[in-house]
Amino acid sequence: GTVTGVQTCAPPICVIIPGTLTTPLVVNLASSNPGKLTVPATVTINPGNTAAGFTISTIDDTTDDGDLAVFITASAATFTSASGPVTVRDNDPSYFEFSTIGAQAPGVAFPVTIKARSSGNDLVTAYTSTAALSASTGGKSLTITPAATTAFSSGAWTGNVTLNGIGDAVRLTAA
Repeated sequence: GTVTGVQTCAPPICVIIPGTLTTPLVVNLASSNPGKLTVPATVTINPGNTAAGFTISTIDDTTDDGDLAVFITASAATFTSASGPVTVRDNDPSYFEFSTIGAQAPGVAFPVTIKARSSGNDLVTAYTSTAALSASTGGKSLTITPAATTAFSSGAWTGNVTLNGIGDAVRLTAA
């Protein structure tokens, strides 16, 4: 026989065989990148069933490495193995994008929206951390309030920012 697939079902992932068996079938599982996605060592397809579901776990890190395709391989005695890809979405931003900001006056608060973006320019909706804020003009630092955002929500932060200083082409930075 052949393990015919690894695919999304309930729970999130299933292994499937082409027909039913009269005895339990233990299927070995492996991840092509266990540093990003882990799977249980085995899953059992019970007699009379053609599939068994299992849960995957992603490993959170602070590295911006983009979305990755990780392959899950399923193999069992007397069956040909099969594998299928799972896309692990990166929740670490590659950069922060500011909304358009018009002319401002020193010491006067103005609204800013900052979005966490992936290396593929997608909104990183899982990003809920904060970002340090800074401002400069002509190589000179300006005092900015607040010095950091509060937690992002769904990959974005909106708040009021105040610059205490003046200059042309002031550069705001979030890191």
